[in-house]
Amino acid sequence: MGKNVSIGKVDVVSEAGEAVVASFTNSTTIPGSVSLDLYTSTKAPNKAILHGESKDSALQYDADELADSQYVLGVYDSKSKSIKLIPRTKMFSGRVNASRSLISDAKLVKKLKRKDISAEGTFAERRNALGEEFGTKKAKKAITEAARNKIDAGMLEESQIDIVDGIRQTTKSMPDRDQMAKMVEKENRVIPPCHTEATNVEEIYPIEEIVPEEILQCFPIDIFFRAKVEGQEEEEALEEQKETEKDEVLQKLNFLPYVPAKERGPVHQKKSTFGRLIASALSERSSLSGSSNISDDARWKLQMISFTSMLVGLYFNRRLSRRDKLMTAYHNVPPSRAINYMLQVFGNTKVSSNSFDREIRFFNVGPKEEDKLLCYIIVLLLSLFEYRLELSSLAADLSLKPSKLLALVRTLGCTIVVPNKSESKDMAGSKIAVLRVPFKVPDMVRRFRR
Repeated sequence: MGKNVSIGKVDVVSEAGEAVVASFTNSTTIPGSVSLDLYTSTKAPNKAILHGESKDSALQYDADELADSQYVLGVYDSKSKSIKLIPRTKMFSGRVNASRSLISDAKLVKKLKRKDISAEGTFAERRNALGEEFGTKKAKKAITEAARNKIDAGMLEESQIDIVDGIRQTTKSMPDRDQMAKMVEKENRVIPPCHTEATNVEEIYPIEEIVPEEILQCFPIDIFFRAKVEGQEEEEALEEQKETEKDEVLQKLNFLPYVPAKERGPVHQKKSTFGRLIASALSERSSLSGSSNISDDARWKLQMISFTSMLVGLYFNRRLSRRDKLMTAYHNVPPSRAINYMLQVFGNTKVSSNSFDREIRFFNVGPKEEDKLLCYIIVLLLSLFEYRLELSSLAADLSLKPSKLLALVRTLGCTIVVPNKSESKDMAGSKIAVLRVPFKVPDMVRRFRR
């Protein structure tokens, strides 16, 4: 059963005045500290907007006027039971937004800060305007992020001196352009240690800085002067002595750790680089009469020949990576300490110890180490040939292209000349590499564009 409701008489009175009513769809209450202001435009005076901010400026209240219909505000007084009507009422509807979201809202930023720069502004500004209007979402996002991350130089004017001082202090210990170029060139250079201020040709590439004296002493040279090899029968020794008298150079070549191109026959071996070195050593008969009467120069020369022969053996077997396989490739196995030193310098083993007793089992000869090995071999041969090295036979012995050999000797600072009159008979058509003073280290490459 419904209740009987009696409706009494309500007086309605119209009063003069204006009223503003605002509704925010995402907010039920508005704090009393928020002040709302009414704004009208001179171009459209009949339409107004309502704007307000919270006390901490964290929230913004924006509402547009609902001018499509006419609204009347009625105020009911419960005591007098009457309604007062205010006919001039403005109704607004809007939303409450956070200030942070307004800044990141690209559409609202364009709405508030949009300006026509089709005829003015920089190229970048016009490009960004086109991107904001017609670009993809990805392009618009990139433009917005670039604008957000942009640094205002005007804000850094006060800190300009501090920034410059900080950069100078940080980069104070850094090398300059020339120092950096010298460091890179020194690191990548494959030639042995050299001295540009040397006044004597022997001082340009000091041999003691290439191979220590203790490594040279490891190579025995008595075997070059024994009439009988240990374990050899007397008849065999006599027979070998007869062969030695026929061709002693070939017999002494067999005592070296490695002799290249042995398969080319005895004629080529006698004319090869090591054949001529052995022949030169054997020509000093007065100092080679016995192992006890060997001069220091002859001993040093034979040790240098043996050490250089060992390096040549590594060059021809540079594709190997194991020590045991390298040992089997030598005709005569070199001393263990000499092998350790060689692999430390040219094997890219990353062993920094100065002790040559540590056995290195694995090694790797890369392109840089290969060029370094060849440069060391050339320098040692230059010292053995009194700094006049014939290149044609050396290129054949090392199976090198003449162009690459020329490039290597020029890298070492040598001058290329033709044979003189005393050498022209045996070296017709060949080229001679000569090392001279004053010495200047050639530039590797042009480092920078000019």
